[in-house]
Amino acid sequence: MMRLLPYLSLLFLLVLPAWSQAQVDPDSLRSDESDLNVIIEDAITDIEADESTDWTIFTDYLDDLRRKPLNLNIASKDQLLLLPEMDDIKATALLNYIAEFGKLSSIYELQAVPNFDYPTFQAIRPFVTIRESKEKDINPGVLHPVGPSFKTVFKESKHELLFRTLAIIEEQRGFTAPDTLTNGETTTRYQGNPYKYYFRYRMRFAQNFSAALVAEKDQGEQFKWDPDNQFYGFDFAAGHLFIRDYGRLKRLVVGDYNIQVGQGLLLSTGLGFGKGAETVSSVKRTNLGIRPYASVNENQLMRGAAATVAFNRVYVTPFFSRFNRDANITVVDSVTDEIGNVSTLQTSGFHRTPAEIADKDAIQETIFGGRVEYKNRRVTLGATHFFQNYGSTISPNTNDYQQFNFSGDQNFLTGLDFDVTVRNFNFFGEIGRSKSGGTGTTVGVLAALNRKADFALSVRNFERDFHSNRGFAFAERPIAVQNERGVYMGIKLMPNTKWTIASYFDKFWFPWNAFQVSFPSQGHEYFGQVQYKPSRTMLVYLRYRSDHKQRNSRDLAEGQQLEVLVPTVRQGLRLHFQYKVHRTLTVKSRIEGSWWDEGDMDRTSGFMAYQDIVYQPGFKWKLTARYAVFDTEDFNSRIFAYENDILGFFSIPAYSGQGSRYYAILNVKPTRNVEFWLRYARTHLYNETSIGSGLNEIQGNTRSDFRLQMRLKF
Repeated sequence: MMRLLPYLSLLFLLVLPAWSQAQVDPDSLRSDESDLNVIIEDAITDIEADESTDWTIFTDYLDDLRRKPLNLNIASKDQLLLLPEMDDIKATALLNYIAEFGKLSSIYELQAVPNFDYPTFQAIRPFVTIRESKEKDINPGVLHPVGPSFKTVFKESKHELLFRTLAIIEEQRGFTAPDTLTNGETTTRYQGNPYKYYFRYRMRFAQNFSAALVAEKDQGEQFKWDPDNQFYGFDFAAGHLFIRDYGRLKRLVVGDYNIQVGQGLLLSTGLGFGKGAETVSSVKRTNLGIRPYASVNENQLMRGAAATVAFNRVYVTPFFSRFNRDANITVVDSVTDEIGNVSTLQTSGFHRTPAEIADKDAIQETIFGGRVEYKNRRVTLGATHFFQNYGSTISPNTNDYQQFNFSGDQNFLTGLDFDVTVRNFNFFGEIGRSKSGGTGTTVGVLAALNRKADFALSVRNFERDFHSNRGFAFAERPIAVQNERGVYMGIKLMPNTKWTIASYFDKFWFPWNAFQVSFPSQGHEYFGQVQYKPSRTMLVYLRYRSDHKQRNSRDLAEGQQLEVLVPTVRQGLRLHFQYKVHRTLTVKSRIEGSWWDEGDMDRTSGFMAYQDIVYQPGFKWKLTARYAVFDTEDFNSRIFAYENDILGFFSIPAYSGQGSRYYAILNVKPTRNVEFWLRYARTHLYNETSIGSGLNEIQGNTRSDFRLQMRLKF
C-alpha cells in the first residue's frame, strides 16, 4: 500500500487545481498579503541552523510591518533594505525617484520606478504604504532628527508576554532509568525533565526603544535554583535595553546584542539568507549594525554595551562584550580546578548530561573594538577592528582537518568593506585579516540588466588559517568562514508579471582537508526554478537542484588503509502548488524526489508528498494542517521540508525512511490582546522498531510532540 501512496498523492495534486478553479474566480478574491511562509522557507531552508534556532527577530519585523506598514515616502535606505526581495539597486532607485518626482501618490506607482520588477512589488506590498501617518516626522528633512520624548515612549509603548512549552510525548532513552555496567558505573542520562520552557517579556515603542528579557530551559535540562552550582531556574537568560535614532546617537544597547556589518565576514548575527530560490539578492548581506538580542541561541550573542554615534555622514561604533561560552574542556588544574585548555567552542546550547553541564560557561570571551563608517545614499565605506581574549587556551584536536584551526587565547581581526551603487549596478565586498595572518575576502555585484532580468556575481576566498568565529558570510559553508574558495553566478528572469525563472551555479574548492574529507576537494552546485503566478491567489513552481561534492569512500577494499575520495551527487526535484480557494481557505500541495550517488555504490532515492490546508474564517481563530507521506531508501536520500509552526518557532525536519507524518496547529485569539497556539505533530515509520539514536532514541515506530504557546499584549 505504501508504494501506491505516491501515485495517489500525485493524482490528488493534479485533480485539486482543477477542482479549485471551478469553485471560485481567483481575481474576485481580496488578498493583499503575500505568503510570509514562502518567504521564510526560501530564506532559511538552506541555512545551517537547527530547531533550536529562534527566528523571532526576522519574523517580528515583518509582523510589525504588516500591522503598521512602512511609509515609503519617508523611509530610509536601511529600512527599505529589510523588506523582502529588496536590494541596494531598487532601494537607491526608489529614493532617487522620490527625490526627483516627489512623493508617491499611489502604491502602484512603484511599478514606474526604474529597476522595480513585479515580483518585488508583490513581495513588499503587504508591508508598505504611502499614506501619511498620524505620527508626523519631528524634524522633516533633517539627517539626524531628534527622537520622541521618553515621556511619549513610556506612555505609548507596547508590552508583550510570551510563554511557551513543548515536549516529545514518547519516552526517550535519556529520560529512562540508567543502566548499571559490569564495572558498577551507571550509564549517562539527562538530568532534567522532558519539557522545554520559554518565557519572554518585551517592551517596544516603534523602532526607537526596546527592552526585553528572555529565559529558556531545553528538554532534558534542569530547572532549579542552586546558585552555588550555577543553577538559576531557567538554564539560559538574555536581556537588553535599546534606543535608536535620537539625534546623533543612532543606536545604544546595554545588555545582550549582536552586530552585523559589511558582508558578515567578521561580525554577523549568525543568521542570513543562503543559496535558494532568491538567486540574486541573497548573495549580499544587509549592513544591520547593532541589533538588540532577544533570542535563545545561547552562544551567538555579545554581552556588554555598544553604541553608534553620527558625525554628519561618518558613524563611529565602539563596542565591548564579556560573555562566558560553552567549550569542550580538555585540561583542568588538579589543585585550583581552573580550566587550562579547551579543544572547541560549543554552539548547541544544551546542558542536559553531566558532560554537557561541565562544558557550560567553560571559557570567558572578552571582545572590544570599534567600527568607523562613511555612508550616503550611494556609498558605504567601513573599517572594523576588534580584539578577542579568552580566559583559557583553545587547543584544537590533532586531526589533520583541524590543523589550521584557531589555537591560543588571543585573536584580533581587521576588516575593510565597501558598498557602492552606480546606476543599475551595486558593487560590494569585504576583506578581513586575523591575528594568524590568514585573510578572508568576499566581493560581488548585483546588476539590474533591465526590468526583466537581474544578475548576481560573487567571489569568495577564505584561507585555511583565517579565524573568524563571529562571522557568517555567503558561502557553501557560511558558518565556517575558513578553507573555502568559490564563484557564484545567479540570474532571475521575469518575462512578464506571471512568470519568473531563477537559476544559479556555484563552484567551490576546499584547499585543505575537511571533516570526512582527507584531502583537498572541490564541488559545484546548480539550481533552476520556473515559477508561474497568474494571480495573487495562485502559485506554482518547479525546482531542480544538483549538488556535487567529494568525500572519503565508504567502500574500501579489505585491508586498505589509505583513504580515497569519491564523488557524491545529491539531486532534488520539486513540484509545488498553492491556491487560495476562498478568502478563508488556502491549500498547498507538494511532491518531491531525491537521488543520491556515491562513487560506484548503487544509487538510492527518496520520495515525499504532502498536502497542506490553512483555514481562517475570521480574526478569532485559524487552523493549519498537513499530511505527508515519504519513502526514502537511506539517510543520504532524505528530504527536508519546511513546516508551519507556532509564532517564532520553525521546523525543517528530515523525512527519512518509509512512513507518514501529520501535524495540526490551532491559533486562537479570544481578544485582540490574548493569543494561543497549540501544535500537535506525529511521525509514523513503517518497518522500524525505534526512532532516533543515542539518548534521543524512542523504542517503537512513532514519535509525537506538542507545543503550547500564549501571548499577552497590553
